[in-house]
Amino acid sequence: DRIALGYQPRFYWRPRTYFFGIIDYEKDKPANIKLAARQVIGVGHKFFSNASGFLSAEAGFGNKTTEVVLGDDASGGVAYLGANYLNRINDNLTFNADLRTDLGGDNTYYELGLGLAFKLSEGLALKISHQTRGNTDITDPSLASSSKTDNVTNINLVIDI
Repeated sequence: DRIALGYQPRFYWRPRTYFFGIIDYEKDKPANIKLAARQVIGVGHKFFSNASGFLSAEAGFGNKTTEVVLGDDASGGVAYLGANYLNRINDNLTFNADLRTDLGGDNTYYELGLGLAFKLSEGLALKISHQTRGNTDITDPSLASSSKTDNVTNINLVIDI
């Protein structure tokens, strides 16, 4: 029930520091989002990056328009914070975690993702991931079961052709 489209180009200014932009669009009526569109610019930095993994963080600002199915729209300026961590524990196991958040006057949005990838053979891997997304102020007031968070767990079989 969710449709999302996004683009985030990066322009490296120095080997570990980059400028970025985010343009995205989303519809998620079960989460009471009729339309959400965001335009953000900012700067990011890779604190370390080597064969075993990386840690990066981003900060920016921009505009977010959120039209809800029921209730008051939440639109305006946002501050954006993001972090991404990946660790190749060994040749067969990789862990990743990422956090994205938009801090605005009318609404705070966050997205937290955790994942494990298991290499089963040279061309076959199994990935298990969990993602939690939340909005502070745009739940559907007409639904008794309405929640401020959405949770998704995925199990994917990845075949390298």
